[in-house]
Amino acid sequence: MVGFALIVRLPVSKRVSPRQTRICCENRQRPYCRHQHEFILKRLFRPTGFIIVFILCTCNLFAQDGHYWTEQQGTNSAFLNGSVIGSVDDLGAVFYNPARLAQTGTPTLALSGKIYALNSLLIKDGAGDGKDLKQSKFGGAPSMFAGTLNFYFLPNHFFAYSFFIRHQFSTNYFIYKDDVGDLIDIWPGDEMYGGQLGFQKNLTEEWIGLSWAYPVNDTWSVGISNFLTIRNQNEFIGRELQIYSPSDEMAIFEKSHQIGYKTLGILWKLSLAYNTPRLTAGLTITTPKVTLNGNGNTLYRNFYDGPKEIGNSKLKDIYVSDQQLDLNARHKSPLSIGFGTGINLGKSRLHLSGEWFSSIAEYENVAADPFAGQSDRVVYEFKMVEKLNVVFNAGLGYELHASDKYSLFGSFATDFSAVQPEINQYPQNDEISHGSLIKADIYHLGGGILMKTKLLEITTGLTYSFANQLIERPFNFPGNEEDINSDPGESELQLSRWKFILGFSFHLAEDKLEVEFK
Repeated sequence: MVGFALIVRLPVSKRVSPRQTRICCENRQRPYCRHQHEFILKRLFRPTGFIIVFILCTCNLFAQDGHYWTEQQGTNSAFLNGSVIGSVDDLGAVFYNPARLAQTGTPTLALSGKIYALNSLLIKDGAGDGKDLKQSKFGGAPSMFAGTLNFYFLPNHFFAYSFFIRHQFSTNYFIYKDDVGDLIDIWPGDEMYGGQLGFQKNLTEEWIGLSWAYPVNDTWSVGISNFLTIRNQNEFIGRELQIYSPSDEMAIFEKSHQIGYKTLGILWKLSLAYNTPRLTAGLTITTPKVTLNGNGNTLYRNFYDGPKEIGNSKLKDIYVSDQQLDLNARHKSPLSIGFGTGINLGKSRLHLSGEWFSSIAEYENVAADPFAGQSDRVVYEFKMVEKLNVVFNAGLGYELHASDKYSLFGSFATDFSAVQPEINQYPQNDEISHGSLIKADIYHLGGGILMKTKLLEITTGLTYSFANQLIERPFNFPGNEEDINSDPGESELQLSRWKFILGFSFHLAEDKLEVEFK
C-alpha cells in the first residue's frame, strides 16, 4: 500500500471545563447513554496538542456501487468511455449490446494485455487552511477477457463468453496519536494517553457471462447476455483510547465494528440492434440482479473501563461484544435501459449513448440478529443498508479512420453518483453502515489508437477521470488556542485517475475453429 505521513506538533490545549465535557443523555430510555464517553474520543481526535500521524491509502477509489459508468469493458469501448451501446464493434458487445455480435466482424478473442491506473486523491485544506492532504497510487486495474464461440451446426447463431470485474473499490486510512496532557479533569496532573482510528472498506464484484446473438434479417438482430455475479464487500471501523495517570489509574476505551458479505447473483442483458451502412442503433435492457446465495458476518465491540464521574457526567463500565456468522445477505442492482447510435461520416464516426438507472429503495445488505449488551442489557441492531437514487448518464465518442490500418478515438462521458445526499461522506462508528459513500459526480475523458494487421488488432491509449466535492474538513489544525473549538470548515475533495491501456484482439481462422468443434 502507498500512503503518506503527516507529523505536526502543536501547543497543549488549555484545561477543558466540566461544562465543556458535559454529556447530554436526555430523551434516552436506557439505564445510561451508550455514547456517555464519546467526549473523551472527541478530545483525543481533536488535533490539538498531540503528535499526529495520518496515513491514507486509496486504491481504485472511483469504482463503487454509486457509479455505474466507472469501468468500461473492451479495448475500443474503453477509449470511447461506454458511448457505444448502439455502435460497439469489439467484444465489449457482450456488456454493452450483445445483439451487435451478429452484425460485426468481432475478433474471435480479446485480451486486455496491460492495464495500469494512477489514482490520486487531494483534499484541499484537509488539515486546516493551507494544509492539503495528498495521496497517489499506481498499479494494475481491472481488465476483461472474452472470446467468441462458433458451432458449425448453428450457422446463424453467434456466441461469446466473457469474464471481467464490474465493480472494484478499496480504501483504508489510519490515525494514531500519543502524547501527555490533562485529559481527565478529576485526575491530578497530566496523563499519558494514546489512541487510534482506523477505517477499511473493500469491494470486488466479478461478472462471468455467456452471450448469444441472432440476425433477424440484414438490418435487425437480437441478443442476450446472461451474467453470473460474484460479490465480496467488507468494512471495518475501529477506535481505541488508553489513558494512564501518575496516580496509577487507567482508562481504556474501544469501539469497533466489522461487517461484510458475499453474494452470488444472476442478471440478464436483453438487446436489439439496427445496422445500415450510414447508421447503427441499439437498445439494451439490464434486469435487476437476483441474489442466488448470500452469506454475511458481523462483529460489534464496545468497551469502557475508567473513571465513573467526570464533571457532571455519571459513567459506567461497558462491555459489549457480539460476533455473528452465516447471516443472510443480499445485494440489489437497478433496472437500467440504455440506448445509442453510431453515425458514419465518411472516414469518421460519431458515437452517442445514454443510460437510465432506476432507484433502489432502502434495504438491508446484511443485518445482525438483535443482541443485548452484556453489561448494559441494551438491545443493539447492527446492519449495513443501501439506498440509491435515479441516475442518467450520457456519453459522446468520435472515431477517425486515418487509414486501413489506423484509427483514432476520443470521448467524453458522465458518471453521476446515485448516493443519497444526506449520507455522511465519512464512515461513522455506529450501528448502521452504508454500502456506498462517494457522492461526487465523476467525468471521463478518453483517447486511443487502433492498429490493425491481418490476424491481430492492437489498441493503446489512456482515459482520464476526475471528480470534485465539497466535504466537511476531516482534520483541523488550529493556528492558536482561540481556534481550538472553532468550526473546522469545509475542504474540497479532488479525485483523479489516469488509466493506461494496451489491448490485443485476435482474428482466428474460421476453418480451424470449425474443425476443433467438430
